[in-house]
Amino acid sequence: MKVFRPMWVEGALLSPQHFQQQSLWFSHLAALFGRLAQPYFWGCWEVEWDEAALSLGKLKLERLRLVLPDGAVVDCAEADRLPPARDFAAPAEALSVQVFLGLPLWEAGGGNCEREGETPARPRRQRCEYLEVEDLYDGPPAELAVERGNLRLLLEFEERADYVCCPLLRLSRNGQGRWTRDATFWPPALRLDTAPGLLDMLGRIEEMLLARSRQLSERRRERGHGLVDFSVSDAGLFWFLHCVNSAWPVLAHLRQTPASHPETLHRALAQLCGMLSTFSLQQDLADIPAYRHEDARPGFLRLEDWIRGCLDTVIPSQVVSVPLQKGESSMWHGQLADPRLGEQGGFYLSVRADMPPAQLLERFPAVCKIGAPEDVETVVSTASGGVPLSVPPRLPAALPVRMENLYFVLDAGHPAFQRMLAAQACSCYVPASLPGVVVELFVVLKS
Repeated sequence: MKVFRPMWVEGALLSPQHFQQQSLWFSHLAALFGRLAQPYFWGCWEVEWDEAALSLGKLKLERLRLVLPDGAVVDCAEADRLPPARDFAAPAEALSVQVFLGLPLWEAGGGNCEREGETPARPRRQRCEYLEVEDLYDGPPAELAVERGNLRLLLEFEERADYVCCPLLRLSRNGQGRWTRDATFWPPALRLDTAPGLLDMLGRIEEMLLARSRQLSERRRERGHGLVDFSVSDAGLFWFLHCVNSAWPVLAHLRQTPASHPETLHRALAQLCGMLSTFSLQQDLADIPAYRHEDARPGFLRLEDWIRGCLDTVIPSQVVSVPLQKGESSMWHGQLADPRLGEQGGFYLSVRADMPPAQLLERFPAVCKIGAPEDVETVVSTASGGVPLSVPPRLPAALPVRMENLYFVLDAGHPAFQRMLAAQACSCYVPASLPGVVVELFVVLKS
């Protein structure tokens, strides 16, 4: 339908058409700027159904706010009335049925208003109601003719050619033949919290990224003054961690602002998929799903699976961390079952304690007993030695160095060391005379 801008000149004879066209022009501008600002400017903002009525086979809305594809704003909380409730019936062969909100199209030839008591042959866009409206200042109230959208709930097999529509709901037939709400259906949404489960999915991805970031961060070297250092061999680790850490703040912000548009989230996830694909041979950039406003759920699920698969990518490392569990009697225990440890290039103990580093450096090699569990029990009771410890002249570049820690290398040529490897387990005794001691064991592989 054409829209005309009234020319306001002196002496013009005012008619209803002046104000109608002026209102249409402003609506046209609002819709135009909406399209320019956001290509997917239409969709649901708030949809709430009467669940009790649904269980009885009746379609009844409780709340409704949305923007239709032609730019018309439907706000049943402020200006419009909710569409009339209706009974639900579907063909016997149907397994699922979509429910739409329909608003009749404008007729350029006029006749767009339905008045009380009229039953027009074709649907009309507006309904006329007479309401007593208060004066915002000092005048008395006056009766005013107001227009409301002539909203209807339509089913997908019903004729919708005369309506501009937006899908709201999908009902599916269960095994007992009853119709239930399809939880996998997402209506076109203007907000993240309008799409069921989208914020939950975002939370899962955010947690995966945070866990992977913490895992990768443990492999960084500390250079000093709170800075970290990466060697040439850690280039893959650096860029993988960079991808994860770059994406997490953006996703965390979107989760905290549920009024954001879903397309914004899709763009952020697609960008993350592209970055993570650098480290995967199984993913192709052309397979990253595009955003589909009318049916966004499959694309988001594919993005989540893509990210989950890429985050499982193993970044090769020359360092194996052997977890040590604190036991009783100042004893630490670890397992050496990793088959790569047979190709070891060096076992290193990382130690820190609540005492001056010089004292720790002097005392620790003398009082620490490390070796196979049976050997350590023997040497502690007899006050003999375990695997000898020494201060390495130079630390391997792959070792995740912490500035406050001291590092000792185990003597790989000692018989006690060979017995420890054969036992595939180790124990480390540190006396209580070293306060606040924390011990970590790393194995630097030859390749």
